[in-house]
Amino acid sequence: MIVNRSTKARQMTRKRRMTKRLKTYLGRITRYIEREIEDASQASQVARREPWQRANRLVNETRKSKYKLLAWHARL
Repeated sequence: MIVNRSTKARQMTRKRRMTKRLKTYLGRITRYIEREIEDASQASQVARREPWQRANRLVNETRKSKYKLLAWHARL
């Protein structure tokens, strides 16, 4: 939300800083899920793989990406 407000107020430096912070948090979550997948059983790995794929997709997403993930709950 802060990113959207900063964009509306034309505070682009703040927007870039907040976006970078959010990407950092998301990268941490992605690495955490990866470690969980490695340590989990086979059945549990399947359940954790979908959130990892979504988080990984968001981390690698750029402005010009063709298929963006617009909502976490949307189907892939």
